[in-house]
Formats: sequence, C-alpha cells, structure tokens
Amino acid sequence: MDMNNFPAIIGFYGYSQSGKTTLIREIIERLKRRGINIGVVKITDQHISSEAKEKDTYKCRASGALITSFSSKLETNFVINQPLPEEIIIKNLIQIAKVDLILVEGTNDPDVPKIRIGDRQMRKNTFFTYNGSIDDVENTILEIINSKGKE
Repeated sequence: MDMNNFPAIIGFYGYSQSGKTTLIREIIERLKRRGINIGVVKITDQHISSEAKEKDTYKCRASGALITSFSSKLETNFVINQPLPEEIIIKNLIQIAKVDLILVEGTNDPDVPKIRIGDRQMRKNTFFTYNGSIDDVENTILEIINSKGKE
C-alpha cells in the first residue's frame, strides 16, 4: 500500500480484551479536541456482522444485495456483502470522508505502521508498544500527523 498519498494511518493490535478499543476511543477524543478528523477501521477474524438480523438492510443483503446503505438524519452507513482487503477499505474511506488520520484496529497489513498493546507477538512495521501512557501514544501520533504534512 502506497502510504504517501493517504492521510496518516496507524494500526493497533493486541489480544482480545487487551484494551485496544478503549485506547483508540481515548485517542479519538483527545485528537478531536485538537481539530483532527479521524476515521476508524475495525478488522476482526471473527464471523460476525455489524448489522442486526432483524434490520431491513441485513435482510436485503441476505437476499443477495452486494452492498446496502442506510441513511438517516443522524448517520449513513455502507455494508458490503463480502470481505475486502484493508487497502481497499482505507481507499474507500478516504473517498467518502475527509480525514487527517485513520486508525485501524486489528490490522495485519504489513505496510501499516502499528502500535502493539500488550505482549502479543510483534508484527511487521510495529513502531511503538503501548506502555500505559496515553500521553505517549497521543504525542507519537501527533508527530506522525505533523510529519505527513511536511512530505
């Protein structure tokens, strides 16, 4: 994945229940206060759906629709009835919304720079292991965002 034409992208990985989502939510809240627009991608190896089976869009996908969208006065979502590579997900997210940073929870993409939570085996392109200091994570991410602006 050619990261030069993208906003800053940072992946997070660790064992289930290691605190990935909690850390990501705290980072989102902190960076949003700084005016940074953030997109999030959640990758899982589980066979689960983000939609409840009783919803109309789920029923349409179950009937064979490749993609569904639900839009309300609150939000718009898109669900594609097939798994996609991380690179394609990120490229589409960038086309949909103007973001300065994309956080990818559960990334396996070797090109995505990563933060490790806990003692999970080190993945390629890991640049930081979370040590319990959210300030350290925030400062590291800010450095990455600022260096992207200078490329």
